[in-house]
Amino acid sequence: DNECINDIKLLCIYFNDNHSDTLSSCTPPSLASAIVSYYVLINKLDISKNLICDKSNVSIVTITKITNILISFSHNKIK
Repeated sequence: DNECINDIKLLCIYFNDNHSDTLSSCTPPSLASAIVSYYVLINKLDISKNLICDKSNVSIVTITKITNILISFSHNKIK
């Protein structure tokens, strides 16, 4: 729905504004897929990484790697 899309856009803006140096090596499709995966994870949605992988043509390994980087940013922010 539109609220989810807007939330994902805000995450994209946040990560770009605050972590672009670390994420600059990621391709746009990989980063977008990882941000969607991160959003799904933090909101406990019933969408698998396999589905994200199939729809984005980005490997699960890549999505997982970048999602873990995004999670680490969150943990560092909380500390």
